[in-house]
This record gives sequence, structure tokens and C-alpha cells, in this order.
Amino acid sequence: MTGIGGADGVEGVDGVDGADGVDGVDGVDGADGVDGVDGVDGVDGVDGVDGVDGMDGVDGVDGAVGVDGVDGVDGVDGVDGVDGVDGVDGVDGVDGADAAHCASVLLFANTLDL
Repeated sequence: MTGIGGADGVEGVDGVDGADGVDGVDGVDGADGVDGVDGVDGVDGVDGVDGVDGMDGVDGVDGAVGVDGVDGVDGVDGVDGVDGVDGVDGVDGVDGADAAHCASVLLFANTLDL
């Protein structure tokens, strides 16, 4: 407060700091959950019944008996052949030429282009 005509008063002393607050209490850990119960085992299935065997098939009808084939006819004997005609008698041979004539025929034959 200010006095009348008086000098300003001295500022007051700072207040003491408040004490630190107390730390909060740690929370309690939750309890562990209970383990689940094991499931029940399934029941085994019943085995199937065996199938019935099939009946035997009916036998096929026997086929007709085959007829014997006809015997073949014997062949006819062939006719004997006719005797051949005698050949014509040969002609008498020509007398031989002399040596000079034979040589000229050979020389002439060698000139031909056969």
C-alpha cells in the first residue's frame, strides 16, 4: 500500500516454493489369465460295410457245327505230245577260197566302221 505522501513501500519477500508432490503409487500388475481347457478328441468313424459280390454272367450259346467241305475232283491226265517233224537235210558246203582271197576280205572288213 502506498502511504499518503510517503515513499513507496519495499517489495515483499518472495514466498517459499511449495514442496514437490509425492510420486504416485505404481499400479498392480493384472493377474495372469487361466489356461484354456484342452478340447475333447473326436470319435473315430465307423468302418463301411463290404460290398456284395456280383453274380456270375450267363454262358454264351454254343455255335452251330460246321459242314464238311466237298472233296475236290481228280484232275484229267494230259494228252501225250505229238512227235516233232524231221529237219531238212543240210546243203553241201562251198569249197574254201585260197589264202590271197581271204586276206583281201579281211583287209576290206577292217576298213568298215561297224
